Amino acid sequence: MRWSCRSGVCHNCESGVISGELKYSPEPIDPPSSDRALICCACPTSDIELDL
Repeated sequence: MRWSCRSGVCHNCESGVISGELKYSPEPIDPPSSDRALICCACPTSDIELDL
């Protein structure tokens, strides 16, 4: 998976979320929509399935 910033700024790692919940650490400056994730700074809080 491509990434560049590791802080949720560049959105190179943005991926689709099929199911599951996540939280961010750090919180991204420009968060994606609820069906997308910035996997460089996302931490799953449940089982998660991503559309890579």
